[in-house]
Amino acid sequence: MKVSVVIPTYNASKTVKHALECLMSQTIKPYEIIIVDDGSKDVFDLHQILQSFNMSEIKLIEKHENTNAADSRNIGARNASGDVLCFLDADDYWYPQKLEKQLHALELSSIVSCRVRAVASDRITALRVASEFDVRKTFCENLFGSLFHNLAFQTSTLMMRQEDFLRIGGFDSSLPRHQDYQFIINAEATGLKLKFVDDVLVDYVKSGKIAKIKHNWSLEKSLHFFDRYLFTEARNIRENFMIVQLLGPSLQAGVFNEWYKAASNRSLVSFSFLSKALYYTAKRVIS
Repeated sequence: MKVSVVIPTYNASKTVKHALECLMSQTIKPYEIIIVDDGSKDVFDLHQILQSFNMSEIKLIEKHENTNAADSRNIGARNASGDVLCFLDADDYWYPQKLEKQLHALELSSIVSCRVRAVASDRITALRVASEFDVRKTFCENLFGSLFHNLAFQTSTLMMRQEDFLRIGGFDSSLPRHQDYQFIINAEATGLKLKFVDDVLVDYVKSGKIAKIKHNWSLEKSLHFFDRYLFTEARNIRENFMIVQLLGPSLQAGVFNEWYKAASNRSLVSFSFLSKALYYTAKRVIS
């Protein structure tokens, strides 16, 4: 099978070199690497870095208008000539056997994910989430069934056949956030089966992403996903998402009242919900 790796970039010239180096260290090399730049200001530096690799496998697609990473991934996938797709964020890292182990698992499934380790820019951080997958649960239950968020899926962990990506419909580029969650929920709705490789094969760089979210964080961006994709899910799923994904950033951004109003408008506020939110917040502060 030929693997096409899609890397969305936006002002990522400082990290994309590391991403390319980890691809070059794979025990099974990718067939092609498609970099889709989202109208970066550092595109000249990006060109210089790509030229330094001098590899025909690397293709660059430049978007002249900034949209978002979901749109970039869709463009890369549509332009891929391989029959298998993977996505790698420019600041994440793959372990050398990532492609090899996932390709083996893909023979028995439609989509493959794996364990992932949370990494800060300067040191390895302790995971506050469990990177695991329970085959007895739905994809959504694996994501939000636990109050202490289960990082079962992340964009850089996924592998799938291109034909299945097209069946799913790609990433919803109208979503400001949580396109990875949307994608995996749609994958299950399409009837696709997932295989989870029980090895850490990806480092997910949290610190930079968190900084970006805090810089221009908006409750509405997450509620757009909630209302479109979670509104019919079980109450426990909706409560956990509202608490785990939105409470902490709302407190940090000073918009707790807006968070409470959003939860109330969605019929989530109750004594048990608020007790759960208080318990979660206390545990996060202690840890």
